[in-house]
Amino acid sequence: MNSRAKYEELIQEEQFVDLSPTQRVSNIIIEIVAAAAKAGTLENLLSTAQQITNNAPKLSPVIIFQIAADETTVDQLCN
Repeated sequence: MNSRAKYEELIQEEQFVDLSPTQRVSNIIIEIVAAAAKAGTLENLLSTAQQITNNAPKLSPVIIFQIAADETTVDQLCN
């Protein structure tokens, strides 16, 4: 079966959701923010994301939040 036929088959399934690139990026950021909120590190995450944005304005938002999440976790483990 070729990939296009498999894609068409998956679309017919009710639970299949074909996310756009924007939706995938948004979901990643939402997951990071939700995890930080649950861990009580949201303020630190946002502060770190802001610093990264100021230092590297050409990075995409998802990369900024992924880096901030990594740094926040490292900072949290070191404290």
